[in-house]
Amino acid sequence: MWQFPDKFRLIAISVLVVVTALVYSNTLEAPFYFDDFPNIVRNRDVHLTHLSFEAMGNLLSGLEGFSKRPVAHASFALNYYFHQLDVTGYHVVNLAIHVLTGIFLYLFIEITLKHFVFAPSVGFKTPSGHSESVASRASQFVGSFQAVQWCNPSVIAFIGTLLWLVHPVQVQSVTYVVQRMNSMSAMFYLLSLLLYVKARLTGFAWRRWIYSGGSVLAWSAAMGSKEIAITLPVFIIIYEWYFFQDLRVEWLRRFWPYLLAGIGILIGLGFFYFGNNPWTAIMSGYDKWDFTVTERVLTEFRVVVYYISLLVFPHPSRLNVNYDFVISHSLFQPVTTLFSLLCIASLLVLSVCLARKHRLFSFSILWFLGNLILESSVIPLDIAFEHRLYLPSMMLPMMVVFYLFSRLQKQRIVVPVLSVIAVLMCLWTFQRNAVWADPAAFSQDSVEKSPESPRSHNWLGLSLAKEGEYGKAIAHYKKALRIDPDSAPTHNNMALALVERGDYDAALSHYRKALRIRSRYPRALYGMGIAYKRKGMPDKARKCFSRALRLNSNYAPALNQLGLLLVEERRFKEGIAHFSMALSSRREFVDARYNMAVAMMKMGALDEATREYKKVLTFNPNHADAHNNLGIVLAKKGNLKEAASHFQEALRIDPGFVKAKRNLRKAQRHWGGS
Repeated sequence: MWQFPDKFRLIAISVLVVVTALVYSNTLEAPFYFDDFPNIVRNRDVHLTHLSFEAMGNLLSGLEGFSKRPVAHASFALNYYFHQLDVTGYHVVNLAIHVLTGIFLYLFIEITLKHFVFAPSVGFKTPSGHSESVASRASQFVGSFQAVQWCNPSVIAFIGTLLWLVHPVQVQSVTYVVQRMNSMSAMFYLLSLLLYVKARLTGFAWRRWIYSGGSVLAWSAAMGSKEIAITLPVFIIIYEWYFFQDLRVEWLRRFWPYLLAGIGILIGLGFFYFGNNPWTAIMSGYDKWDFTVTERVLTEFRVVVYYISLLVFPHPSRLNVNYDFVISHSLFQPVTTLFSLLCIASLLVLSVCLARKHRLFSFSILWFLGNLILESSVIPLDIAFEHRLYLPSMMLPMMVVFYLFSRLQKQRIVVPVLSVIAVLMCLWTFQRNAVWADPAAFSQDSVEKSPESPRSHNWLGLSLAKEGEYGKAIAHYKKALRIDPDSAPTHNNMALALVERGDYDAALSHYRKALRIRSRYPRALYGMGIAYKRKGMPDKARKCFSRALRLNSNYAPALNQLGLLLVEERRFKEGIAHFSMALSSRREFVDARYNMAVAMMKMGALDEATREYKKVLTFNPNHADAHNNLGIVLAKKGNLKEAASHFQEALRIDPGFVKAKRNLRKAQRHWGGS
């Protein structure tokens, strides 16, 4: 009676895939943001060592945090293997993960509605020992069973999933590349729960074992992507108790040893992630924040209420990558803290009251609050991020759709209303993605929405500096430092901009401030070395580069600069050795490879120089200097025709390249001298 043909499921999934792909089609070229991504695919400031699977194991073992998030980090490494730093490949994978998560969500909602709300096919034992089908309890689950007879679980699952997939609040989990850890964990989380339900419903023992094993593997993958999956065992128990056990207290009494075992597993995972003294580790994490653990917990009450408002009205003007929440210092400061606490408490009470007669709604409320609790409690994290809603928000659109279908008197208006909502969500998501696709608009958007956030001004300064707008960048760095004068990265970025403007003394002053705040800061030491080098003080520059290497022996930029200083002193072999070390840490470091080729050419090692210049052009075919120098080397080797082609290519790239013009004329006159 309640079955739709398999064709509907295929069409529904196809529509979910196509619509989601269209909504996110303007993000495939969105750039990497912030410093998180380089820290995932490579050691800090060091690119991947090789592009070979043999070296990948060594790479992964060296990644920060790899032992705790190996699945997500391995996916980044594989992305790098196939795409290097071409951002499109990363976005395609992120989008595929989002779509797969949506498919799993559709199947999970459909199987839950089909078996426990509309046309149940399973039963449970009543306290008297008699078998009773869930169909006879349907009205207790959802209220008036007759009111929803006309609707189908596949339709509700499809519309609820579509609204979740295209909801603007999901943009941060999909378009922000590094948040793949979040979406991938949620994907495996949902798959694990879906396989558990299928294992419980199947009548074949061999299928039960396969589904159960798959559920365990999926949870392991979820935990290997991000720690938010730690709540899954709790929700499996809640789901079992709500839907398979009919909320029977006697089942809990029989099941308590397993509950204790589950609690033990969760405690063990806590020690794994936080060490032998989890509370001390948590408290030490607050050293870098300007709020205490109590203030964070109090503030999170307001944040959760704001999250709810975003789910209800996610207009792009309300979305922000960097929320600047006023910290709550007590329940009454600000007073909205108390109101927010009462709101959350009311939701919990409502969930308890709905448990018997409206079980689906009760479960959805618990799902939302329970999956927020890890990142909205004592863990020392930033106050608010939209990607934290990715997993908790999954059941809420379905709950709205189900309510509309079951309660609205004029049933014919339900589909048009939901269609308008879906179209609006698609439009807003597309608009929000357009902001993420434009670095300047992205940074400006953050500053406009959080004008007192030093982080926002720092981001906008970086964006402006990349465009060569150093004066405007410095103005925003100054605003950031006015708000937070102890930000080492902002001092470092200010110094970089000052160096580009030729104000070396001011730059050195900011580098020193950055190093006073963060003594182990290779980037600041490297920048200071560049400033001294441009001031004509090579000895001081060398000391700075050497200090940076003492902090990070694989710091490729410092190795490259030391190599240049050695070549200037005509110590070619030592310089080449430094370039080689830089390239062993950062294979695609074009500057180091080009400098090594120049040193080899000056040494007279023409064959080696030819090889390295060609490698430079493999990484950067538009390197005019490499084309010109390769032409010189080929001319010296007597290969005038090929030399002329490289001089011509250098002129195509840079028509005003005077040396290339002169060399081309010489090559055409059969010039072969130096």
